Amino acid sequence: MSNRFEIDDDFDKHRKRHPDADHSVFWTRRQAKWVRQGLPHNSLGNNIVTNGITDFWYTGAKQAERLIKIAGLKPSHRVVEYGCGSLRLAGHFIKLLDTGNFLGLDVISDFYEMGAANIGQALIDEKQPRMAVITEESVTEACAFRADFVFAHAVVMHVHPDSVPQMFQNLAAIAAKPGAILSFNVNLHDPLVRYEALGWAWPEEFFATQLPGFEPVVVTRNPRLHDMGDYKIRGAMLTFRRPL
Repeated sequence: MSNRFEIDDDFDKHRKRHPDADHSVFWTRRQAKWVRQGLPHNSLGNNIVTNGITDFWYTGAKQAERLIKIAGLKPSHRVVEYGCGSLRLAGHFIKLLDTGNFLGLDVISDFYEMGAANIGQALIDEKQPRMAVITEESVTEACAFRADFVFAHAVVMHVHPDSVPQMFQNLAAIAAKPGAILSFNVNLHDPLVRYEALGWAWPEEFFATQLPGFEPVVVTRNPRLHDMGDYKIRGAMLTFRRPL
């Protein structure tokens, strides 16, 4: 995992001025600056184009339906999305759930602020979802929320390995309710590899080590490998449950 990219040099320069800087915050702020200009992005901002689909409510529909089915969600359930972005998936959960039963977290506020325009003020007023930047305080709030379902979509593969242990500590703490289900998608490769500037693939066994006390429920692996140049990567959805 020795690959270096331009963003690494930029981050090193930034960290000299800001020694406590976080890699995820650094690159998401860069992304936010770009998408705020109205440029298209496959999952973020107000000009989302996903596989040629431009209607906001369709760009995340399949993924949301899949997760709702995995969790067996009912309107009375409480849901936390870790890395909610511009609410491409969150909007579908907010529609389904009872008022106040959705909490979204992200590393910066920019994306979910854009997402509010995507899903519309009327739905926000009706369902009163909560959004917050990921901090110790907001994670504590999310723990107190007692979620039935916690998920992270298109997040794990973009988190710098230095930050991955903290991310899973947060996810495990938020999914503390007995019987809570935790789902996230990943890219798999053994050993750990960096296949692009913001893309990491991990051995499948790694994730169970990050979630002691959870039971694996199901692993859905993509039957096809993705050719990423030097590496062949397999996508997968992992689901765990906190024992009753």
